[in-house]
Amino acid sequence: MALQYEFLGWVYHIGVNSVGHEYCHLRFLTIRGKSVAMYKRDPLDNPEIEPIRKGVVSPTLVCEELGRQRVNHEDIYVLRLYNPMDQNMKGQIACASPGEVRKWLEAFEEARLQAEYDMMRGVNWNENEINFDGHRPRLRRYVYGLGKYLRISKSTAG
Repeated sequence: MALQYEFLGWVYHIGVNSVGHEYCHLRFLTIRGKSVAMYKRDPLDNPEIEPIRKGVVSPTLVCEELGRQRVNHEDIYVLRLYNPMDQNMKGQIACASPGEVRKWLEAFEEARLQAEYDMMRGVNWNENEINFDGHRPRLRRYVYGLGKYLRISKSTAG
């Protein structure tokens, strides 16, 4: 059995929330083979924590360095990830230095090569492709008393 490539560390996740506001959150990212997971905290220090995003890198993943951008009065170096065959699979991560971005570029390239190798060997994928774009779906939470007002407005509407 071949050794699996592994890379992990802190990155900034850049995206747009459901209301359309841009965000930049510090996240812990892990790449193991072709699997990618994103956490709010370091999973090495918190083994019980579940990833907030996870998936696999596809053989068609494209990574490109976008250079320096100013976010929240700080300079960060941005890396765009996307699948040219699926416009919904895209996103951006950023690092504090250009050297860190290059390391993540290499890590995603290794994961893409692993995915390509697995595809040529006929290995089936049981996970979804990783998607860094936008907000992730959440369970709806009821605010105390809000349901009462929703029922009233529904009953008077029709």
